[in-house]
Formats: sequence, C-alpha cells, structure tokens
Amino acid sequence: MANDEPYRESPATDGEILPVCDFDDRVTGTATRREIHEQNLIHRAVHVVLIGRKGGIVLQKRGMAKDRYPGWWDVSVGGHVGVGESYVEAARREIGEEMGISGADPQLVGIHAPADWNGWEHIHVFFARIDRDPIPAADEIDEWRAVDPADFLARANPDSTDPEWRVTPSCLESVALWRRVGSPGLIPPRPPSPSPEA
Repeated sequence: MANDEPYRESPATDGEILPVCDFDDRVTGTATRREIHEQNLIHRAVHVVLIGRKGGIVLQKRGMAKDRYPGWWDVSVGGHVGVGESYVEAARREIGEEMGISGADPQLVGIHAPADWNGWEHIHVFFARIDRDPIPAADEIDEWRAVDPADFLARANPDSTDPEWRVTPSCLESVALWRRVGSPGLIPPRPPSPSPEA
C-alpha cells in the first residue's frame, strides 16, 4: 500500500551533535552525525515497528540522498537519540518527524548491541500501533507501504535481487526481534560485541 499524499519537508542532519557511547551504553562524549558515521563511533538509535490499521508492518523506502542504504526498504521509523534525550523520547520524536504521526505510544521490545552490521549503534527497538496513514518526510523517505508480517519475514532479505524485498540488515533484525519477543517490555539479553577497531 503506497501513500499518494504530499510529503513533508525535514531538516538536514549532517552537522547534528549526538552522544558517543561505550559498549555499556555510557555516554563518553559527543560528535557530529557525519563524524560518528565516518569514524564508526558507537552511538544510540531507535527503531520503531509501526503496525497499521489492517495489521501490516509499515515499511519506509529510504531516500536516495541517504548516506547508507539509499533506496532500500527499512524499518517503519529509525533515528538517532539526541543529547540529553531518552530512547523513548527519541522514538516518539522520530515517529512525528519521519511519519507525521503524533500521539503514538511506543513500547520497548528489545535491544540490539552495537556491531558492524548495525552501524555501531545501541538500537532500542519499539513497537507501536497507528490508526491513520503516515505522511512521510520528503527528504528522508521516498515512499511507504504496509506488508503482511509473515510475508515480510518469508521474503525480505538484504541480499534480495528484487528491489521490492531488499531491506536493510537492521530492518530485518528489528522486525524479527519484534516477532520473536511478541510482548512489549520483555528485553532479551544483549550479546557481547567486538570493538569497532576489530
């Protein structure tokens, strides 16, 4: 299901200052978003799996101007946690900024530890139901669609040659975590991760 409504504008974030963390998620300093990505610094992020009115997982197609995975399908909402911001505050803010939806109630379902496959992010994965169609940010999201969860898990793959099912690795992992955990609030243990220098 695609959205034909107008897309909203969203500010560029390359120079945004973000917290830098260690493997235990303790803040050790700050850096710009660009520096964090170029130097593979550990930082914080959120993913939100949005479930639409008919029970489908909302996916977003990343804008072609994105520095990572341009044009790939991704988790409903994803973004960095700002300085002084909690994970849940970031989840609520990103739902509004990326999808134009206010009043959503994101529930924590699990955590991904920082690793190479997820861009060295501590990712808190949330789940939320929405009762209206998104109005995505024009400069971040090319389009959106809702897909059946079972269909997604059977067909979505970062190595897919079908662009309709090529998803980012972290999208696949976050949706799989949501399906596996099932109940919001249950947090699985975080496995140890190698250092970014390894």
